[in-house]
Amino acid sequence: LPPFDAAKDLSTDRQVVKAGGEKYHLKLPPAYTHNRPYPVLIVVPDAGENGQMTVDRWARHAADHGYILAVPERGGGPYRYTAAEHD
Repeated sequence: LPPFDAAKDLSTDRQVVKAGGEKYHLKLPPAYTHNRPYPVLIVVPDAGENGQMTVDRWARHAADHGYILAVPERGGGPYRYTAAEHD
């Protein structure tokens, strides 16, 4: 069964949802249905890129493989992690 608060119209190309205080851009695969599970591809935007730009860049790949694409919206500017933090 679909979730209680399932979207009635799944033809929407893109959706923006809030979860845990964060904003995410979602793109459902073609022929999406609530009746089966789908893998989720989470892509973090590059520096200087917003969530919508990242969705545009990854949408075809996600659709080709049947993934739900989820892109968190993040503030602009470069990543500020040191080499030690990356390790």
